[in-house]
Amino acid sequence: MPVEASPELTSAQRPVGASAGGSDRGWRRPFPSHWFARDLLFAGCCLVVGLVDIESELSLGLLPGQHVGFEVGTVLPLAIACASLAVRRAAPEVAVCVAAAVWLITAEVSPGLSGAVSLQFVYLAVFYSAIAWAPQHNRALQVVCAALVVIGCWNIWKLLPSGQPVPSRGPWSGEMSRIIYTVVINGIYFAVAIGIGVLSWRAARREAQLSAQTSTIARQALALQDNAVNQERLRLARDLHDVHAQHIWEISLHAARVRQLRERDADVGPALQDLDEATRQSAEQLRNVVVALRHTSEQTPEELPGLGDLPALAESFCAEELRVVLDAAGVTHAVPSALEVSVYRVVQESLSNVRSHSTADTVRVTVFTGAAGRNAHVDLVVQDNGRPRPGTGGTGAGLIGVRERVQAHGGTAQIGVVDEGFEVRIKLPFLIPAVDHRGQAQEVGR
Repeated sequence: MPVEASPELTSAQRPVGASAGGSDRGWRRPFPSHWFARDLLFAGCCLVVGLVDIESELSLGLLPGQHVGFEVGTVLPLAIACASLAVRRAAPEVAVCVAAAVWLITAEVSPGLSGAVSLQFVYLAVFYSAIAWAPQHNRALQVVCAALVVIGCWNIWKLLPSGQPVPSRGPWSGEMSRIIYTVVINGIYFAVAIGIGVLSWRAARREAQLSAQTSTIARQALALQDNAVNQERLRLARDLHDVHAQHIWEISLHAARVRQLRERDADVGPALQDLDEATRQSAEQLRNVVVALRHTSEQTPEELPGLGDLPALAESFCAEELRVVLDAAGVTHAVPSALEVSVYRVVQESLSNVRSHSTADTVRVTVFTGAAGRNAHVDLVVQDNGRPRPGTGGTGAGLIGVRERVQAHGGTAQIGVVDEGFEVRIKLPFLIPAVDHRGQAQEVGR
């Protein structure tokens, strides 16, 4: 009889006591969809096949003492036994008791019919289902054991010497040979039914445990991702202070100077121009603010990393099994400090991922800038030549942080597998100041 696969557990059916340690208490095996309709159909099929089987065995003379034809004494035991199959999951204890009663009554009233193959199969299916599908597993085991004790006692009583000697051609007496034969046959029969049921129930329980553990791991991974994003956002205040505080202070000084010049009726034109330029630079920095910096040490604005720190960063990741090739010769414009920090952090995260999760032996880091008028952009490409290392999958929080960081600057990010390996490609826009400090940008890029 096929064993239906267990569907995904609902919240009401999740293991209560079936933890990773293997406790059985409290767990109930979930039923498949439309299970009662399936059981009814299965019972009906068994009844039809059983009737055909019994008539075939009667025609061949395999059931002594029975007459050919659908008599009540032939059909009724099979029909009642098949009815117990219909409730094998809804009421497994009742099904076992009914099957055991049919077994005993049929063996007492119609001994020839009790040996029909179809009836034996029905008994096997009922005992199997009681162990494999019972909502109360321990109680079903107790009922099955009680039924076996009753059947065993009946067999012992029937095998007691009746005064008529049983012929024997072997070393044992006929009575002893009959007892051994009956015990072995029934032992194998019940052992197979109960053993398969126990294996099926344990397999379903293991599947439920794995499903629950997988769901827990997925929830924890999602929580870690959310926590990573929240940590990035919580550090926004420090980023604003570190990157933009000096620009706000400069605006304040220019405003104070304008006020002093107005009080002396002096020309405020140059001062207003300086104030306007400082305001534009601060607004540009605010538009390009990073979502977060992934570091734990407290850093002053002068200590924040930038493009000039990329060679040292690349050198720190170089090892015997990993070579980092840095190309920043294409940086020909001054890049805002906020974007420098972001480019540095993306390179840092990308190299960390390569070292932890990839089989690559070479990583190429390319940084360059481009401009059309005052609209410029800085591009970063980090590409390795490896594949994911088995058993080193992370939560993806680092790549989520990269996307958040790029989106905060109004840029674009393309992250994924390419033909040669894995690639992280980002583009961050910025506005070139009215006075182009091209020489400084070239100095940063070297």
